[in-house]
Amino acid sequence: MKKKIIAVILTAALAVSVCACSSKAAETTAAEAETIQAISAETVPETEESSSEAAATEESESESNSVSDTSAAETTAAAASSVDEAALKLYQDAMAKTAAAGAMDTTTKMELTTNDQSVSIDMQMITVPSGDDGKLAAKGTLASNGVSMDVEYYYTDGFYYTNAMGQKAKAASTYAEAVADSNMADAFNLGDVTSDSFNSMTAQAQADGTTLITAVFSMEDDTETAEGKVEVLVDKDGYAIRQSIQLQASTVENNTEINTSADMTLTVNAYGDNVKIELPDLSDYAAESTETETETSAAQ
Repeated sequence: MKKKIIAVILTAALAVSVCACSSKAAETTAAEAETIQAISAETVPETEESSSEAAATEESESESNSVSDTSAAETTAAAASSVDEAALKLYQDAMAKTAAAGAMDTTTKMELTTNDQSVSIDMQMITVPSGDDGKLAAKGTLASNGVSMDVEYYYTDGFYYTNAMGQKAKAASTYAEAVADSNMADAFNLGDVTSDSFNSMTAQAQADGTTLITAVFSMEDDTETAEGKVEVLVDKDGYAIRQSIQLQASTVENNTEINTSADMTLTVNAYGDNVKIELPDLSDYAAESTETETETSAAQ
């Protein structure tokens, strides 16, 4: 649930709220312009000559103000955003290429604090899709307010296996459902971003042939603020092999302020044909009983 909250902040807030705020600003400006025009119309003299002169003067001033307002808006927009288009293109291409890589071996580390609640995740996950089926192996540690537990997730041959604190269980599932249920990488899904999604973005070539993309974002509305930094390391083949997000956010719900800070890093250890997966002996995982099986047993 926590990772989904962060995903919503990063996608909806950045991709939607920025556009929404811009739309509200445009609506306000239009309303003010109509009010000014209405007031001006009431003060125009009744004579035809005066009306013509006033109209000509108003048209001239309107054109001048329009040019001035446009220039001011362009200047403000340029000052607020300094996104390098080449860096943005590299970012978009790397995200798309990595998402289509197929098999993936990743490590996710996350530290999340919301008011007085803290959650941390340290998880390695290997996914090997194969048509409608596939294999999955994930292993790591989850901690909440200092209390940690070791967890394992596996998927193969139509069953999803879970092991939390030594409690082993399996249930019928699809590969897609198993990946969606256990995939910590969902927190890094920034969706389709544009230059409006960030305040700034730059790309810097590294000595080892990789490229480091650094982006800064912020948003604010009546009930929510968020700011942070995104770093993406792209290898020489165009894959995003490391994604890091640092986030500070504040929102108000039911008159209660909720402050969230997050530090997350997703590292791609291997992708494509370089990914190897090994599943342990899963014979001692007990199948979860269904409602029908429980009712049958009770009746007997």
